[in-house]
Amino acid sequence: MPQCYICNKTFKKITASHLKTHGISYDSYIKQYEPDKYYYKKSAELLEDLYISVRKAWLEQTNKDYVTKVKGKNRKWGLSSADIKAHTKGKRTIGVYFPKGKSNILALDLDIKDVFTLQEVYEVVNRFIPSKSILTSYSGNKGYHIDIFIEDMVEDKLLMSFYELIISETGLSKSKLELRGAGSQGYKLPLGIHQKTNNFCYVCDKHGRQLKDTEVLDKLESIERVSPEVLNHAIEVNDIVVLTAEQEKELRQIVESVKPLQIYKNPLDNLINTLETKGITEEGTRHNRAFVLGLAYRERGYCPKEIKQKLLEWHSNLDQELYNSTQGEIEKDCSYIANDVFKKDSQGNFKYKLPVLDIDREPIINREELLKILDITGHGRSTMPLRKLLFAMIQHSKMYADNQGVFYMTYEQMNEAMGTKNKREKLFRWIEMLAGLGQVEIVQRDTRKKGSKKHEPNKYKVINLNTGVNMLIEPKDKSFKICQKEKRCSSCLDRATCHLLEDKEIKELFSYRQAKKLSKTDKCPINSIAK
Repeated sequence: MPQCYICNKTFKKITASHLKTHGISYDSYIKQYEPDKYYYKKSAELLEDLYISVRKAWLEQTNKDYVTKVKGKNRKWGLSSADIKAHTKGKRTIGVYFPKGKSNILALDLDIKDVFTLQEVYEVVNRFIPSKSILTSYSGNKGYHIDIFIEDMVEDKLLMSFYELIISETGLSKSKLELRGAGSQGYKLPLGIHQKTNNFCYVCDKHGRQLKDTEVLDKLESIERVSPEVLNHAIEVNDIVVLTAEQEKELRQIVESVKPLQIYKNPLDNLINTLETKGITEEGTRHNRAFVLGLAYRERGYCPKEIKQKLLEWHSNLDQELYNSTQGEIEKDCSYIANDVFKKDSQGNFKYKLPVLDIDREPIINREELLKILDITGHGRSTMPLRKLLFAMIQHSKMYADNQGVFYMTYEQMNEAMGTKNKREKLFRWIEMLAGLGQVEIVQRDTRKKGSKKHEPNKYKVINLNTGVNMLIEPKDKSFKICQKEKRCSSCLDRATCHLLEDKEIKELFSYRQAKKLSKTDKCPINSIAK
């Protein structure tokens, strides 16, 4: 039977009523005489107050996986204080769920057991959130948790937008820094035992140092929930767009339904298409471009006679003001190129190979560019086709637009991207609607080729789109030669970035973490950097 440490009497149970006769509360008594018991009780109460908002369902971790427990299915009562206390004592390992569509906790699950990365993530979060609203802990396996406590329940879209901000600022991938609190996933509480590794999930500081029991209680007691306005302000200042669930659903529908054209997936077709449609844009580039196109035709499997004919057709579409060669000179040049591209060296290999060009581009679209399509509303049944067509044109612009953002796109390609068989009249009516909405500029339409009855391809430009491709042939004022394959260094891209961009540009274009990494990059020892 337990004995009172004050009067030395024994009781079945030391009660608060008895301790009141000594002028001391139960918590004060166990804090003074039974510190371990006080720690488990108090830490459980603080965890319950900070984390528990849903009691009808919860998680319990086993040595194999997490199991969801539900009130009325697994037992008559829901998640209780006794469960949390058992968690802090290491008898059970509890995880919590959050209310559907909202939460008062934003939890970051760092899947890297690296104290330097933990510190960097913490410092980024701490730039926006006061330290008294942040709790860090070891996950018990291969990473850390960074938890932010909020005054009120906020919608998932706010949590997701703040998460996007942290991802942008840290430069970490979403697989390495995951979001909890928003969505339907559960979240394991700190101060328990990880059942698979048998490690203690301790509370730590930003450097990963485990706090002592007294420090843990002080930290938990000092937590102050941050106002949602602080998160909103950080998002607004940093131009992070908040999407509704319906907008997210619409974006997914458009992205899944509009497919990249087949030519995007084949670098050689991509190169041929670019050279054929762009022609030449500056004087003095005709022969160089024709020679590269001849090499590409060779790789495509054309014979010298076919290459000569295709090069002559290509020349017929060029702007004659950009070259001075006569028709006779052009015919001789095409014949020369068609035969010269097949010349071989002493080892039987082709003497001339395609240069390393920007032919592996992908139609990569960022979040802000996708949001342009959500500006299109109020057009009834035409709303979704307009959005899909704009998305298809954004992708095509990313692949083929020149440095002014102008690109060609045929009606056949529009239908292929959208998975439709619309007539030209309908497609162009939609293009005119996009132009009227200020989304697309029709640069050229129904323009006849010089000296021909044929029409030039229509030209378009997506308004306010950051686009434009590198010139394929023309030399740059400054360039970076990629290392040869057998000698390639592990950070060639970083080295190229440091060579081609000024320090000020790097700071503006990259996150703090990325810029810090780039600042430590040396010049490539085997690169003959150009010009």
